[in-house]
Amino acid sequence: MDLLFAIRFFHTVLIVWLYCCFGYMIYAHATGRRGKLLTVAYASVALEGLAVVPLNFRCPLTLYVQEHYGSGVNDGFIPLAIAQWVMPVGLVLLSLSLLIVPVRWIYLRRAGRL
Repeated sequence: MDLLFAIRFFHTVLIVWLYCCFGYMIYAHATGRRGKLLTVAYASVALEGLAVVPLNFRCPLTLYVQEHYGSGVNDGFIPLAIAQWVMPVGLVLLSLSLLIVPVRWIYLRRAGRL
């Protein structure tokens, strides 16, 4: 199997997985659910954060592909026009998932259910 194909496949799966994690975090925080799946989502997002934060929010796989294959080569199966928005939208989803926690707490407190 070609290395670039393997990187593109893995990177696409990783992006989809992280977006699923963000979606579940938003759902779990909005409904008050807790459990192992939420822990897995937290761990996945934390690992991704450890990988991208030191690199100024640039994915190591993207940097590797740009260095070895050229800057115009896509590092995933997502079109480049959409791929440029993966990190900003992911940060918005992460922020939303974290903002829901205090908003839900305030709502429950005012409703007298806390």
